Amino acid sequence: MNSNRQIQCGHSKATLTCVERNGRLVVEKHEPENFERVSRNIEKQQQFVRQPKLCAAEITRMAKTADGVCFEMPFYSGLSGSEIILNGSIDDLEFLFAVISEEIERSSSQAQRQQIDKSVLRDKIATVLKSTQKLPPIFGPLFGTNIAHAGELVIRKIELLSDYPESRCHGDLTLGNMIFQKSQKRVVLIDFLEVYLNSYLIDIAKIEQDLRYGWSVRHGGRLNKIRNEIIAEKYLPKFKSLVRAEDAVLYEVIADLNVMRIAPYCNDKVTANWISNVLRLRGLN
Repeated sequence: MNSNRQIQCGHSKATLTCVERNGRLVVEKHEPENFERVSRNIEKQQQFVRQPKLCAAEITRMAKTADGVCFEMPFYSGLSGSEIILNGSIDDLEFLFAVISEEIERSSSQAQRQQIDKSVLRDKIATVLKSTQKLPPIFGPLFGTNIAHAGELVIRKIELLSDYPESRCHGDLTLGNMIFQKSQKRVVLIDFLEVYLNSYLIDIAKIEQDLRYGWSVRHGGRLNKIRNEIIAEKYLPKFKSLVRAEDAVLYEVIADLNVMRIAPYCNDKVTANWISNVLRLRGLN
């Protein structure tokens, strides 16, 4: 078994290693996380209902390690959603966003109204604030203060909530967790995530995080960011139209939390500045 170089995954502490096994390339992912939590994420991925143009990456092996979890999946050749934003054709973009919007529409149509447990949302904010206090001072003295102030404002919105549309969702539907296989006319989803609220609204908020706020191009140059803005202008309204009027405040809370929850994992100044800027654009600092 020959290993290729190890790759750090985004802003998390997970690592990927591409290896050859029985003549096939597979990807080993090591996550220094709680075994039960990762198991639930993997179970969610395995339970995804395959569609003609959309599927979840197959998990072929999982094992508990001394410091976390290691699992394996086939190597899926293709472009990530982030790469399509930068280098894809109009046809590529049309295909990707049509497939994803169809999936979210399916989830929306099957949603059931459920009473919301506000304490779950408050606890999520408390966890973020506690973790942010441990960040190094290189992000500046106001970073933690800004997150704390944002938390106070979001808690006020939470008090206005009563119910929510419960549905299946990916949980972390960023462009980086989509693989577009052009030759097979298929999109493969990876890295499903157990979330505090199972709702398609979380997936829409993740897409907005990428398209409106430029999460995937935050390290890129000006031309990349302009291209992202043009794409957002064309495709984001379709997704936002799926947010019903009665869920407007709830969607705000989810979108706010989407940004805040990145803070504890922040490991560079570009990401810290991105978080602060998005909080400002959202009226939270």
